[in-house]
Amino acid sequence: MRWNELQDGVWVLPASRNKTAQELARPLSGAAQEVILGLPRLSEEWVFSRSGISAIGGLSQLKAGLDFASGVSDTSCTISAAPPAR
Repeated sequence: MRWNELQDGVWVLPASRNKTAQELARPLSGAAQEVILGLPRLSEEWVFSRSGISAIGGLSQLKAGLDFASGVSDTSCTISAAPPAR
């Protein structure tokens, strides 16, 4: 999410940045707007950034660290919409 995509409580995602190739407008809840406005502005471009240089990424590494620190050993996902094929 980029700061310039936020317009009066609506996230406007340009066609060039989504797979539908159409501009998308997503209204943000009041709570979401409060969270975003309360974020430190680490980047002039990206709303969510750890470095201030690029968008946030590498979440799998962060989750692995959290799992390790919390003692979680089985992080496999077993939820399935359909039973396994036989």
